[in-house]
Order: sequence, then structure tokens, then C-alpha cells
Amino acid sequence: MAGRDIHRKLHDRLVNRVPGIRERYQEYRAGHTKAHSLAYLGALNFDYYVLKNRALLADSVLLPDEGRKIVVGSESQLTRKMSPMRMADLLEVYDVISFDVFDTLILRKVSEPADVFYALQEKLDYPDLRRVRIEAEQLARQKRYALCGDYEVDFEEIWTEAERLTGIDASYGMKAEFEAELLFASGNPYFLKVVPELLKRGKKPVICSDMYLGQERIRELLLHCGYPEFSSYYVSCDHRKSKHDGSLYDVVRNGSSARCIEVGDDPGSDVRQAHRKGFASLHYQNVTAAGRPYRTKDLSPLIGSMYASIINNYLHDGTRRLSREFEFGFIYGGLFAAGYCRYIHSFAEEKGIDRILFLSRDGDILMRVYTYLYPDEAEKCRYALWSRLAGTKMCASRMKSHFVQRMVSHKTDQGYTLAGIFDTMEISDMLDRFISEYPKPEAKEGRTAGTSMLRAVSSRGRYTPDTELSFSVSRDLIKFLDDHWEEVCAHYETEIAAGKRYYEGILDSGEAAAGKRKKIAVVDVGWVGSGAVTLRKMLCDVWNFDCDVYGLLAGTASAKSGDFGASVTEMADGKLFSYLFSALENRDIWKLHDPAEGHNMVLELLLCSAERSFRGFAGDGQYVFSQYKEKIDVSSVQSGIMKFAELYKAHPWSSFPISGRDAAAPIMLLCQNPDYTGSLLEDSGIRPNIE
Repeated sequence: MAGRDIHRKLHDRLVNRVPGIRERYQEYRAGHTKAHSLAYLGALNFDYYVLKNRALLADSVLLPDEGRKIVVGSESQLTRKMSPMRMADLLEVYDVISFDVFDTLILRKVSEPADVFYALQEKLDYPDLRRVRIEAEQLARQKRYALCGDYEVDFEEIWTEAERLTGIDASYGMKAEFEAELLFASGNPYFLKVVPELLKRGKKPVICSDMYLGQERIRELLLHCGYPEFSSYYVSCDHRKSKHDGSLYDVVRNGSSARCIEVGDDPGSDVRQAHRKGFASLHYQNVTAAGRPYRTKDLSPLIGSMYASIINNYLHDGTRRLSREFEFGFIYGGLFAAGYCRYIHSFAEEKGIDRILFLSRDGDILMRVYTYLYPDEAEKCRYALWSRLAGTKMCASRMKSHFVQRMVSHKTDQGYTLAGIFDTMEISDMLDRFISEYPKPEAKEGRTAGTSMLRAVSSRGRYTPDTELSFSVSRDLIKFLDDHWEEVCAHYETEIAAGKRYYEGILDSGEAAAGKRKKIAVVDVGWVGSGAVTLRKMLCDVWNFDCDVYGLLAGTASAKSGDFGASVTEMADGKLFSYLFSALENRDIWKLHDPAEGHNMVLELLLCSAERSFRGFAGDGQYVFSQYKEKIDVSSVQSGIMKFAELYKAHPWSSFPISGRDAAAPIMLLCQNPDYTGSLLEDSGIRPNIE
């Protein structure tokens, strides 16, 4: 009892007292032997108590991405390699060309090799099998060392231990694990060009790998990944020698004086040990190591591993130099778009949705991703012309305060002129009347002419079309709108009728009229849900379509927004749903998301479109669009998102849901890097208000 008590106290002091030590030790222990783990724990305590490294006080579980920086330009340019032809030129002069396998010729579709065991855990329906499989390998290596003085175990020896620990038949477990390896292995596009070129030139490349799978399984993996037959396969478990200590290189050389070169990703085994044994080396940057500093860690294990592998494998295999805009869509928009579309798909199945309306312009790329991921659902999808501006105008008579807030209050003291405001409201014919009815107020005695309220109205006279919308001007304008409200609303009657005809076509209203009540999902980016709310009001209350309308948002107004309570009742009664965050879910992101820092605009820019902003319906069946257009390279951003969708769809874990919290993590990392977002927003010229 006393011994256990001492052990507990020692563990609390060395492990639990300092958050950073606890987290690092537990993570390290999961993949290493007990002896190595204890040595690492000792080093962490020395670092904290002796070297005074107070960074270990930080709790990285709560804020794992705090202080993490991203590449402002193009991340893929960091690891751009020489062309495959040029590499073949360099390798051709050697007599023996030896290739490493994993993380060189073969890239896995997971961020860490042991994550393949998650697939094994799923297939065998065995909880915590990933950890147990790691432990079995450690035990097998320890036993091998005790008996033979080396750690080079084979697959069978590992599964002898795994069978003892789990009760799973070893032959069945090995079969399931190798099937998982095949499933998650992909040929490196870079070397899929290099190796065939060497064969064309008469070279006979060989394989040299530290691995427990053995020659036949390694050969099968390489053939499965698209490689031709290699002349020889030197695998550590077959020879009980390793590259790690250099002894496997002696087997490859076999006493000859041939000029040999090793191509691989490990600086120790593939470079230093190769040199020690008289081999030249060509170091290939490990794609996971190259991308790790820039990837968010704030993800769940499965989705995090899938996401990091998709991004790192594509950006850092060495074959591409991609633009900032492509990477913006690929790295930060891809997981969000794929996850949001999967969320929409699940919602549509659960509710029996008949029509999914992707509102312009945000819905442009979302509908492209959705119909790519779910082609059988394409018939129920519609790209629907709608906007905050159109909805605000057409619902004016039923949502007066919303109209005044969007058209006037949100634009006060932001440099808008009266002419611009009246034009946006489409009541320019009433501007002269406002000017005649509301002369500028005189400055009152005792007030300083420099105060902000009187700065624009300090002299006698009348407003002009160029008068800027200050607080005092907006107060007069709101009074004017109130006095002439029926006339203001009358301006939108023609547009309301035209909108009805348009949505009759979108919703196939003839079928609805025949008695089938439609269920409609309206997809938008956010933030108070005005797009979905105003469209529902028009469809149900004004046009009297027989339908149920649900609004789906990427995210709601955040805690730092003055509008955070605007949509809470719609969410509470099941009319409005949010994917990323809201006052009800993922409240940590809801609190961190800050419109004042441009976070809303960053998300809207991820969903940029080549289509111009929709302004409204014209009475002659035509549509009115804004002349304004963001300057960002839309095609590149959307191409990045679609490339992620393509790689996601092909991934073995694409059937797993992507939670809103996971989808938000890359975006939150992006938003905590203002140098990147600031330059991107400035270059794009995106505007925050409806115009």
C-alpha cells in the first residue's frame, strides 16, 4: 500500500503538476517503450525545473493552435523539388539506386503511421485497438532484443503478442491489418515519374526499408500503388538488420565496390547512416514533417489525421507550386465545404427534403461540391437567386425594423452618401423630397462645432446628394422613411410579383398546387439568417406556397456581434440550423469569432463566386446584378476547394461525419494570423455591407 502511495505521489509530481509535461509525456508514451518514455519524462522535468522553460505551463489541450503561424504566401513552394527528370539524371550515374518505401515511394492517407490502426480498430470492432497494437509491437521488439540483441521483428512476431493481448486470432488480425495498409497506401506522384524513367534508362532500382511487413507484402504494396517491379527488396525484418544502425546497407552492397545511393525521407537512417556505410544519399523531405508546423492541431483524431494527410501529401510531394488563392481554398475552405455539404446531405435525408436551395453567391461553390459528392441528389438542388439586399427590400412591409437596420443603421458613419443609400433602397425618386423636407439643423449655441455629431452639419442649408450618412443625418432619414413608409414599400411590389414567378419555376409550384407539400432547405453562409428568414417569409406568408422551409447556415452571429440574439428563437423552434457555431453549439468558436477582425468576410471570401451580387428581380423577367465584384482570383479559390473535395471523396474515411467544430479549426487558425487575412481581404476589396 505504501509503495503504491509513493508511486502515485511521484507520478503526480513528475507528470500531473505541469500541464505541458503531462500532455507531452502522455502523447510520447503512446508510441514508445516504457524505458524511452521514462527517459523523456526525465528530460521534460529537467527542461522545466532546471532550464526554467515556462512554456511547459501552457495547456495545449485547450488552445493547441495558440501562437501557431501559417505561410503568408504559397506553402507548396517551400518543398518544391527538382523535376522528376532532373532527379533521374542525378541518380542515373550510380550503380545501385536504393529507395526507401514509406513516406518516400508510398504516402499514407493518414498523418501518422499508427493511425492506420484506427481502420483496424473499426474493422475488427475492438475499442482502443490502436493503442494495444502499438503496445504489442513494443513488446515484440523488447523480446527480440532480449533474445537476439536486435529489434528487427516481423509481422508474425508482432501479432503473436497482439493475439495474446487481445484474443484476436493472429492470422485474421494480420490479414485485416495488411488490408488496411493497402487501403491507406498511395503512390507518391513524384516518384511514380522518377522510377519508370530510371527503368527506361536501363537502371535496376532496389528497395531498402526498415519495416516488419517483409519482402512479399512490401512488393504487393508497391505494385498496388502503381510501381513497376523492383530488381531486389531488402527489408529489415527479413535480414534482421536495419538502416537505423546501418547494417542493412551492408546487405545491399554485399561486399561490392559499386557506387550506391539511398533515396529516403529519414535524416538519420536514409542520410547519416547511408553516408557512414559509403552510400551517397538524396534526402526527400517527409511530407508530414514539412506541413506539420502549419496544420491545425485542434481536430478530432480521425478527421484530423485525414485532413492533415490530404493537405500535406498534396502540397508537399514536390510536384507542385500552387498559388496563394488555390491554397486558401484548399487548406482552409476544403474541409469546411466538404463538411458543410455532408451536414446538408444528412439534414436532407433526415427531414425528407424535396428541394435544396443554394443561395447566390455563397451557394455557388457549395452546390458544386454538393453535387460532386452526392451526384444522385443533383436533381433536388437549385442555385437560387437571392441576397440580403433583395430579401430586405421585398420583406420591408413585414420586417420594417430589419429594413431600417440593414439599409441605414449599419451604414451610419461609414462614408456612405445619401445618393448611394437611396440608390441601394431603390427609392432614388424620393431623394429630392427628403432634401426639401429636412434642412440641415443649425449648430446650437454652446456646442462646439468640432463634435462628431455636428461635424457634417455645422452650417445652415440643406442636405445634398453627396452628404455623408452621419448619426444626425441617419436620424432624419429614419424619420423620413417612417413618414413615407407605405410609399417606400410600394416601390417593391413589382419585384415581389417577379420574384414569385421566379420561385414558381425553382420549386415546380404546379406539383405543390396538386397537393404535395414541399420541404425546402435554404443554404446560406450566415449570419443572423436573414437570407433564409426573408425567403421563408416570402414563400410562406406572401406568395402562399405550400411548403416547410428550413434555413441552414454555416455560422450564426457571434457573441462579439451586436446581432447574436437575432436568430435564437428561429433556432430554438427548428426553423434555423447552424453548422459551425451558434449560441447553442461550439460556443468556444462562437465566442472567439470576431466580425470586427474581418472573420465574417474571411468565411464569405472562402465561398467567393464569379457571379455578381444579386440585387433584385426586374418586372420584365430580367434580373439586376451589382457591378461590384471582388478582385480575388475566384477560379483558383474554387479549384482549391474542389481539389480537396476530390481527395476527400476518395479517402477511406469519407463516410465519417465532419463536425462543425472540426471544420472550423482550420478557419480559426487562419483568422488568428492577421498578416495573412489582412493582406487577403485588402487585395480582394470585399465589402461588409449590402449595397
